[in-house]
Amino acid sequence: MDASIKPHTVRLEMRPPIHLVGRTQTLSQHDKQLNGVISKLMDEFFNTQAHKIRERIHTSHRYGIMDFTNEEPHSGTFTWMAAVEVSTLSEIPEGLIGKSYPTLLYAVVTLRGTADQIPHLFDYMYKSWIPESGYESSAPFSFQLYGEHYRGPSDSESIVEVYFPIRSLASHIPTKNSSTFKFGAVFIPVTDMPQAVKWYSNVLDIAIDPRLDVHRNEKTIYHMQVNGVDLLLDNYGAVPISNPNPLFYLKTPNIQVTLNNLKAKEVLISSSDADDASNSISFIVSDPDGNKIMFHEETDRNIEQHQSSSILTTPKQPVVPALFYDGAAIDILYDYHDDAIKWFVDKLGWSVKRKEHWKPDPLATHGRMTQLDWGTWLVSALTSTRLSHHYADRGTIDGNVRWCWRTYDLEQKHTELQQLNIRTTDLYEETGGIRYFDFWATAEGIRLTIQEDKKVSSSALVPSWIRIGVSNFASSIDWYKKFMGMHIVDQINNKDYVVMSLRLNHKPGELSLWILEQLPSGTPIGKVDAPIRPYCFIRSRQQFFTYHQYLQSCGIEVSKIGGFTDKGLVVFHFYDPDGNRLNISSI
Repeated sequence: MDASIKPHTVRLEMRPPIHLVGRTQTLSQHDKQLNGVISKLMDEFFNTQAHKIRERIHTSHRYGIMDFTNEEPHSGTFTWMAAVEVSTLSEIPEGLIGKSYPTLLYAVVTLRGTADQIPHLFDYMYKSWIPESGYESSAPFSFQLYGEHYRGPSDSESIVEVYFPIRSLASHIPTKNSSTFKFGAVFIPVTDMPQAVKWYSNVLDIAIDPRLDVHRNEKTIYHMQVNGVDLLLDNYGAVPISNPNPLFYLKTPNIQVTLNNLKAKEVLISSSDADDASNSISFIVSDPDGNKIMFHEETDRNIEQHQSSSILTTPKQPVVPALFYDGAAIDILYDYHDDAIKWFVDKLGWSVKRKEHWKPDPLATHGRMTQLDWGTWLVSALTSTRLSHHYADRGTIDGNVRWCWRTYDLEQKHTELQQLNIRTTDLYEETGGIRYFDFWATAEGIRLTIQEDKKVSSSALVPSWIRIGVSNFASSIDWYKKFMGMHIVDQINNKDYVVMSLRLNHKPGELSLWILEQLPSGTPIGKVDAPIRPYCFIRSRQQFFTYHQYLQSCGIEVSKIGGFTDKGLVVFHFYDPDGNRLNISSI
């Protein structure tokens, strides 16, 4: 590294999946005119082709990706991609390509200056920072994000953000069994269930379960176990099947991450519902010879229905269904509903998507529900009795659940809100050095949180993660895994906070991120029913009711079910050990 180049400030950032469309070209690192070649490629793409791409998002952003995935080691060549971000890869113009990257942890450097500084930055990151950081590179690419503050490759005031994918070194030390997958079971297709049960029981010396009627020659699965390995005789009857070979399945802790990784590796997803595989808890892939492997999310739901078969096993206890984050509702006093709409439109620049005079609960005498940007609902009710779910505490502490929003220039947004006479906190740092401030919306004083994020446009306020403060960090991680099915995305070698995830409703393949963070000693804890209500959605109405019963059976404090229990929206809430309120809905 050039000794005149000072070490750069590096931040860690967890980025959700990103979908790009653009133009590629193979280049050489040894080309003395490399910066000029890249600049020409970028200009040609953005001047002549980028306008043809539909479904673009973050239109002020331009991407340059340096990818070594398909290059020979030590060849010095790489693929450069000039690209824009899109919401989906469903429409790719002729002559361009689409590429997706999964949720990854990145080391990010904000670089101010001319393009000739970038090679020095790469030397510093790959030869100094990464080897000494406790991390390692997790993928053979990096990308440069050119936002609205980029002024060109020769301008010393240009700002570009450079992203290097990394992972914790300790969590990837090779072992005798470093795979994250666990063996699940073997499905054996049979055409005559009684005959098959008799044959396998005889050959394997396994007694036939006297409680089960194996003589029903219909679509069923018969479960037997051989030294800890589950064998599932799967009765296909006389129905022809394309691949009458045994199928085995592997358990994975996060089905969505596994699906994204396998798609990135161009593995053939052969589930009959492949188009909707991202909404399932399992999917099937084919190897080059057509053999099938099922990947199944490791929860107590195993083993569930397989191709509409009923399972001949002892019923299991109710467990956690798949939860999908579905945005948030804000409880507003009925008489202040119009004032609240005006506040969010005037102060935050949000727009009204929909207005309804719906009652959120049949026990309410009147109701109003207004949808704003980002799936946010303002909900109000008049009632002569306390509703089981739709209520909020006012005039007390705000609690330890923070609904976060991102902006490019935190100081500017902070000053802007103060000039509008909106109550705010000072700027503060949490969760890995990320800067935040809290503010209180509407005359009712509803707390929201804004964080700094240099990859959004300066005027935008876009959704971020949810921060939950807990008093016992280690036990809370286990609690959220067990009772909400959350998965750790990355703990980033930190004992004070962890990034966890659930799937995101209406956006297949994407994750919602949740931060559990250790509260400082002396922070008040206990039940708080704040006006802000982030919701997790359950797609099966029956699973919604079963989940409610399950939580009660585990001794968790759960509200009664609110809403329209016969038909329509149903809701309930429960509390974690620190009194943080968690909200569930279905329809």
